[in-house]
Amino acid sequence: MNMKNRKLKAMAGILAAAMVLTAAGGVSVNAAKIRNIQKEAELTEEKALETARKDADLKEKEIDKSRVKLDYDDGQLYYEVEFYAGEKEYDYEIDAKTGKILSKDFEIEDDFLTSKEVREEILSESEVQKIVLKKVPGASEKKLYMKLDRDDGKWIYEGDILYKNMEYEFEIDAETGKILSWEEEDMDD
Repeated sequence: MNMKNRKLKAMAGILAAAMVLTAAGGVSVNAAKIRNIQKEAELTEEKALETARKDADLKEKEIDKSRVKLDYDDGQLYYEVEFYAGEKEYDYEIDAKTGKILSKDFEIEDDFLTSKEVREEILSESEVQKIVLKKVPGASEKKLYMKLDRDDGKWIYEGDILYKNMEYEFEIDAETGKILSWEEEDMDD
């Protein structure tokens, strides 16, 4: 009976190793597939941003921050374009092959910071940038996007930063600087 248990344990170990190797092989195939799909994009990131900006009837100098990300979903290769102009946040999805606008919307950002007292109680955007950049060494504030929001009575900085094919999403308490949530996603997966 003891010999039978050893054989079962050995078989379970071999099966587990085979599953890990199979999964790892699938990841490399997936990454290669994504690289091939990216080559199909006929539109550049710059052209996608320009298309969205022109549709929003804005001049280049009116855009405060922007982010463009190539995405593939349901057989569709497209750019996610996000930018800020004044108090508005614009979001576009643009076909990466044709340049056609697939979807668009904008939101007027709420300006919660109206009193001097509230401004003094929270961390500045540059202080929060330092917290995030310390967590992602080598990253730049040029690829860091965040906004101040009020959630359940608390001031929170929400945002993301892009660095070396990774996207990091975060929520940081605007009063204490404590990281409330942190997610990392490989953009090649």
